[in-house]
Amino acid sequence: MPIKKIEFGNVDVVYLYDPVAFSQLWIDKIRDAKTEESKLFETISLLEDRAVLLESPKRSIRTSIEVSRLEYGDSSNTKFHERNLEALSILLKCLPQFKVKAIGINLHCSLELDKPVSPGEFITTTFINDVEDIQKKLKKPLFASSVRLFYGAMEDHYDLRIHPRNITDDVITVGLHKHKDVDIAHQDRLIEITNEMFTQTCEEHIKITRSYFEGE
Repeated sequence: MPIKKIEFGNVDVVYLYDPVAFSQLWIDKIRDAKTEESKLFETISLLEDRAVLLESPKRSIRTSIEVSRLEYGDSSNTKFHERNLEALSILLKCLPQFKVKAIGINLHCSLELDKPVSPGEFITTTFINDVEDIQKKLKKPLFASSVRLFYGAMEDHYDLRIHPRNITDDVITVGLHKHKDVDIAHQDRLIEITNEMFTQTCEEHIKITRSYFEGE
C-alpha cells in the first residue's frame, strides 16, 4: 500500500557518560568552532554549572551538554539518510576526553497511507493477531491501538514505536530508537561508532517502512 505522504522529523543522538566538570576552556573551544562556512553554533548558553545549551537555527541543530549526558538534535526535516553528523563530529573534538557508556540514535517521522482505514485500525490489523479474542475479553470493540517492539540484544537493540498521532486524524507516528552499550574514551572512535550506528538506524527505518507501510 503506497504512502501518500511522509514527513521526516528530528534526528537525535544521545550519549551517556561518566560525570565531567564544566570548563571555560572547552566552552571557549565550542564558541570558536567553525565549519567551512561559518561558526558552528550561533547561540551558546551556560546554565550555572548544570548544562550548556547550543543552537544554530541556520543549520537546524541544537545541543544540550549536561554533567553526564549530551543530546544533539537535527530538525532539518530532510530525509534521514541525506543528513550527516558533521557538526556533531566537530563539537566532540572540542570536548575533553570523557568515557561514554551508551549511545542512542532516535529517528522520528509521521506518515499518511493511501488506505481506506484509520491509522489505529491499520496498526491493529497489522500487528495484533487475536483481535476477536481481545474484544471478547474487553467486551467492547477495539478500534485503535499502538505498538512498541524491542528487538536485537539487550546491549545493542532497537526500540520501535508506532501509534496514531491521535485517534481522529489520518497520521501514523513512527519512532525508531537504537541503543548500544559501549565503553569508549576516545573521540575519533566515538565519532566512528556514532556514524556507523546512524547509518544502520537509517537503513533499519527504510526496511520498516517498506515492510509494513509499502507492502501489498
